[in-house]
Amino acid sequence: MKVGVLIPYRGTSMDKSRLRKSITNKIVDELLYQMTQQVITTSTTLSEEFNTYLLTKNDSVKFDGNFTILKDQGEMLNDSIELAINSLKEDIILIVMADLPLVRKEDLERIVNLHKTGMEVIIAPSSDNGTSLLCFNSKKPFNFVFGNNSAVEYQKIFTEKGIKFKLLKHEKYYCDIDRFKDLREIKGFDFIPNWLKKIVDAVV
Repeated sequence: MKVGVLIPYRGTSMDKSRLRKSITNKIVDELLYQMTQQVITTSTTLSEEFNTYLLTKNDSVKFDGNFTILKDQGEMLNDSIELAINSLKEDIILIVMADLPLVRKEDLERIVNLHKTGMEVIIAPSSDNGTSLLCFNSKKPFNFVFGNNSAVEYQKIFTEKGIKFKLLKHEKYYCDIDRFKDLREIKGFDFIPNWLKKIVDAVV
């Protein structure tokens, strides 16, 4: 079965508004670019079973890797994701947020394997109960609720609909960067990419 990896990337000056209150726009923009490139690089090193898609409003993004750009056609993120997924042909969809600089190839493979072995949906939560990754069948019987406390909302939806799901334990590999305190926490991790270490050392 083919897997479509969908990476939503808006890349606007409105992104990471909480982080922009603590560090300069230039550094936030660099962080956004590097995080997204890291996720794309990780996804495109997966086997031929996986196809990588970048969902964006910007047709001129300059990321490296073997991926396909999907035009972001929605006003809100959930609408955009819904429209994009309706255009995909893959059997399994894995949504990976663009701000996960520590996510590894083996994390993505493990989540997809959990789906293949019986779990209808797998949720990887962020530290603040958002959703970092979501894996499901392309013919999913639910609506998207990405946003604040979405991991909690998804659990309610899946329980009500009788959908078999697994909520993964929050790990540093699913850590997103939304606030200055996220950078402080990452500074203490054993391993972070060199580009991220330079940014963290410069601002924390």
